Amino acid sequence: MKHENRVVFVTGAGQGMGKAIVERFVAEGALVAAVDINQQAAQAVADSCGAGLDGTRVIGLACDVSDSSSVRDAMAEVERQFGRLDIVVNNAGTNKRADEPHLLSDEDWRDVIDTNLTSM
Repeated sequence: MKHENRVVFVTGAGQGMGKAIVERFVAEGALVAAVDINQQAAQAVADSCGAGLDGTRVIGLACDVSDSSSVRDAMAEVERQFGRLDIVVNNAGTNKRADEPHLLSDEDWRDVIDTNLTSM
């Protein structure tokens, strides 16, 4: 298997592309941390990939990628459970919408930049 026993940290793993990335790495033999701001979504992805079975290959973790202490805590948990970290897939992203771009609030703009550009 292409990624046999490699330890992978996937952000934005609770749905969509992030979920598909987790599923692919698990299928290729990796040990995966499915990481999402939504703990329930992260755990649901982990559960769907076989978390909790003997030889667990995937864990679900909550992490806000725009908060450096949250990222450090999640990475520390990965190292605690898997012993190391080999690959990071920085997939998390957000988008705030306004009917017209100039109507986007400063706070919403900062949220987008913090998550999509300066996070992790």
